[in-house]
Amino acid sequence: MAERSSPVPTELLDAALVYAARGWPVIPLHSIVDGRCSCNRPDCGSAGKHPRTARGCKDSSTDAATIRRWWSQWPDANVGVCTGATAGISMLGPDGAAGIRDLASLEDQFGYLPDTPTARSGSGGRHLIFRHPGISLKNRKNHLGTSIDARGDGGYFVAAPSANANGAYKWIDSPDDVTVAEMPEWLVEWWTRDKIAPSPPPDDPLPYRPTTGADAYARATAYVAGMPEAIGTGNQRGHDKTFAAARACYSGFALSVEDTYRLLQTHYNPRCVPPWNDGELRHKAQSAADTPSRHPRGYLLGAERADRHAEANGGAADSTATGGSQGTAEAPGFEFVDLSSIKARPVKWAVPGRIPRGTLCLIAGYGGLGKSTITRHLAARITTGRPAFGLTYDPDPPGDVLLVAAEDDYETSVVPHLVAEGRISSAFARSSSCRSTRGTGGPAFT
Repeated sequence: MAERSSPVPTELLDAALVYAARGWPVIPLHSIVDGRCSCNRPDCGSAGKHPRTARGCKDSSTDAATIRRWWSQWPDANVGVCTGATAGISMLGPDGAAGIRDLASLEDQFGYLPDTPTARSGSGGRHLIFRHPGISLKNRKNHLGTSIDARGDGGYFVAAPSANANGAYKWIDSPDDVTVAEMPEWLVEWWTRDKIAPSPPPDDPLPYRPTTGADAYARATAYVAGMPEAIGTGNQRGHDKTFAAARACYSGFALSVEDTYRLLQTHYNPRCVPPWNDGELRHKAQSAADTPSRHPRGYLLGAERADRHAEANGGAADSTATGGSQGTAEAPGFEFVDLSSIKARPVKWAVPGRIPRGTLCLIAGYGGLGKSTITRHLAARITTGRPAFGLTYDPDPPGDVLLVAAEDDYETSVVPHLVAEGRISSAFARSSSCRSTRGTGGPAFT
């Protein structure tokens, strides 16, 4: 008897009937048998994922009798769920670890996605289910240079508990537990965009007159001219570089949001390849204003004054210019923000309920309680893509770790602990420029 890498056939039929009861049209797909697609074509490029019926989604149905007949004919058929306006759903599919990183980059730029049914694909990617927005929605492959696919009108996705050659599909957040969310406006705009559009020219042909002040605007322009431009597509798009330029304008030189946008549009964006579109630049300028800064607004104006003073004194800035004990230092000041203008966002967990993703975490405690052990445990689990702390959850794909252990010896302490965790790989790196200087006046690092 042939060995299958698919679930028990009754589970597949039951799942198809449940999806159909939700109003999601289903189709039977080919399956994997003995490591090959059941279509028996040696050159099959979509093993275990393409329809068994002649017309694909045009044959899809929510009729229980039709579905039972299909799975009576093909008991091990994988389950396909069709998307589009009729089905009322669409699917966003970051492909593998690269796609998950690309989606995280989009969320950093435009905002976090709402909670919605989410599955793990056979290749380790994700399937996020959203309501269909009611407009024409094309199917996408590696959309706009990312490793993200999208299924809209006339499309379909492989649904749990199906399996392909890479593994099984399973729900992370099941539609039984999470309501299908509306698609955010930014995602609709990204999905429906056919190409990366260049920024349009300014509406007015006259020179822009900054609202903040000509001096600060001119100094910000000179500063930004020395910052690196954003070059590339996908997750190399250069979001961080452009956002850094926006932060320099808004926080460093205390420009207004409109001045920040205009400066980026006129003096920074022409150097970017490809250039950002108008909406993206406005978003960057607004994000710079919405994101708290650890520096007081205008701090680069003060830094410039200190630099000029240092040049006038042969390279040594005195304490009056730099805020030392002599002379009059500039007060750091505060920035007051209306809390009603701050948008709440859901927590994205790296370790559910314990370690949030994308946030600085501090593990604190008395000596000997296991802080270093916990850190190494987390590091080992991150590099191998395994759950931490004995919890049951779907972890992120394996990632890289920079491990700085200034107190412990790598050969006798750090590496043996990591080996004991099950694996140590090239995903680990250590900082060779961080060393303890104990015995020279107390604990310090250089």
